[in-house]
Amino acid sequence: MSADGSLAEVIAGLNAEFVANCEGYALAALCMHEFIINLDLEVITAWQRKKTATSILLISVRWTLFLNSILLFTPATTHKG
Repeated sequence: MSADGSLAEVIAGLNAEFVANCEGYALAALCMHEFIINLDLEVITAWQRKKTATSILLISVRWTLFLNSILLFTPATTHKG
Protein backbone atom coordinates (compact mmCIF):
# COMPACT_ATOMS: atom_id res chain seq x y z
CA MET A 1 0.00 0.00 0.00
CA SER A 2 2.75 2.48 0.84
CA ALA A 3 4.39 1.91 -2.57
CA ASP A 4 1.15 2.89 -4.29
CA GLY A 5 0.86 5.95 -2.05
CA SER A 6 4.43 7.11 -2.72
CA LEU A 7 4.00 6.47 -6.45
CA ALA A 8 0.86 8.62 -6.42
CA GLU A 9 2.77 11.36 -4.58
CA VAL A 10 5.58 11.25 -7.14
CA ILE A 11 3.11 11.43 -10.02
CA ALA A 12 1.25 14.31 -8.36
CA GLY A 13 4.54 16.16 -7.79
CA LEU A 14 5.65 15.68 -11.39
CA ASN A 15 2.24 16.79 -12.63
CA ALA A 16 2.40 19.95 -10.50
CA GLU A 17 5.91 20.70 -11.77
CA PHE A 18 4.79 20.18 -15.38
CA VAL A 19 1.84 22.55 -14.93
CA ALA A 20 4.07 25.16 -13.29
CA ASN A 21 6.56 24.92 -16.17
CA CYS A 22 3.77 25.27 -18.73
CA GLU A 23 2.44 28.34 -16.96
CA GLY A 24 5.90 29.89 -16.82
CA TYR A 25 6.58 29.29 -20.50
CA ALA A 26 3.16 30.62 -21.47
CA LEU A 27 3.72 33.78 -19.44
CA ALA A 28 7.19 34.26 -20.91
CA ALA A 29 5.85 33.80 -24.45
CA LEU A 30 3.07 36.30 -23.78
CA CYS A 31 5.56 38.85 -22.41
CA MET A 32 7.87 38.42 -25.39
CA HIS A 33 4.93 38.74 -27.80
CA GLU A 34 3.77 41.94 -26.10
CA PHE A 35 7.30 43.31 -26.18
CA ILE A 36 7.72 42.63 -29.88
CA ILE A 37 4.38 44.05 -31.02
CA ASN A 38 4.87 47.26 -29.01
CA LEU A 39 8.54 47.83 -29.84
CA ASP A 40 7.76 50.47 -32.47
CA LEU A 41 5.68 52.45 -29.98
CA GLU A 42 8.44 52.19 -27.39
CA VAL A 43 10.97 53.57 -29.85
CA ILE A 44 8.72 56.54 -30.61
CA THR A 45 7.69 57.32 -27.03
CA ALA A 46 10.81 56.49 -25.06
CA TRP A 47 13.88 56.38 -27.26
CA GLN A 48 13.33 59.28 -29.67
CA ARG A 49 12.18 61.86 -27.14
CA LYS A 50 13.87 63.72 -24.33
CA LYS A 51 14.84 61.40 -21.48
CA THR A 52 12.61 61.82 -18.43
CA ALA A 53 12.13 59.74 -15.31
CA THR A 54 9.02 58.23 -16.85
CA SER A 55 10.75 57.16 -20.06
CA ILE A 56 13.70 55.71 -18.15
CA LEU A 57 11.31 53.78 -15.90
CA LEU A 58 9.41 52.49 -18.94
CA ILE A 59 12.59 51.35 -20.64
CA SER A 60 14.02 49.69 -17.55
CA VAL A 61 10.82 47.82 -16.70
CA ARG A 62 10.19 46.62 -20.26
CA TRP A 63 13.76 45.49 -20.89
CA THR A 64 13.98 43.77 -17.51
CA LEU A 65 10.77 41.89 -18.30
CA PHE A 66 12.09 40.96 -21.75
CA LEU A 67 15.43 39.72 -20.42
CA ASN A 68 13.66 37.74 -17.71
CA SER A 69 11.52 36.08 -20.38
CA ILE A 70 14.60 35.15 -22.38
CA LEU A 71 16.38 33.77 -19.32
CA LEU A 72 13.40 31.56 -18.58
CA PHE A 73 13.91 29.79 -21.92
CA THR A 74 17.64 29.23 -21.43
CA PRO A 75 18.56 25.88 -19.92
CA ALA A 76 20.01 25.79 -16.44
CA THR A 77 23.59 24.61 -16.16
CA THR A 78 25.49 23.24 -13.22
CA HIS A 79 29.12 23.78 -12.39
CA LYS A 80 31.06 20.55 -12.19
CA GLY A 81 34.39 20.94 -10.56
